[in-house]
Amino acid sequence: MKFYGSTECSRCRAAIEELKEAGTEYEFIDVIGSKDNLKEFLQLRDSSSFFDVARQEGRIGIPAFIRDDGELTLSVADVK
Repeated sequence: MKFYGSTECSRCRAAIEELKEAGTEYEFIDVIGSKDNLKEFLQLRDSSSFFDVARQEGRIGIPAFIRDDGELTLSVADVK
């Protein structure tokens, strides 16, 4: 699973802790860690209607998770 987020984001830090407690494996992609990571996330976010509500509310859309089956979710509960 890919986990797009930032350690600067309190919701992302909470998700990291929940996933750790659940023993869930993931690849963390820090969207502020590099330009390439940010570009990858923005391409995903800007090309998916899944993020429409987040964009309309002025949110970035993290934490965001892509499960191994390709399903996209913004809820850590869906991936634990």
